[in-house]
Amino acid sequence: MQAYRKFNRLVPLVDMDHTLHIEFYSLIEPVRTIQIKAQAMQTFVIVDVYVMLYIVYTTVLDVSKPLELIISVRRQLGSEDPYPML
Repeated sequence: MQAYRKFNRLVPLVDMDHTLHIEFYSLIEPVRTIQIKAQAMQTFVIVDVYVMLYIVYTTVLDVSKPLELIISVRRQLGSEDPYPML
């Protein structure tokens, strides 16, 4: 809310903001997956983490290739329908 007030913008997101959030999520989600794997306890994961880092570096973080967008889906806990909002 404070960020919107600082820039004198309405709180509801405009289409450009929505696209920017999807692009940001598409960058962060693969890194989050690596972080979860790297913090695994009781197992040897360093080789898997290095392979995952290489894949992210050569696909998601490669500026010469288009970014593959990942659309986040809200799921209600305990719901069998994977798209309850649609």
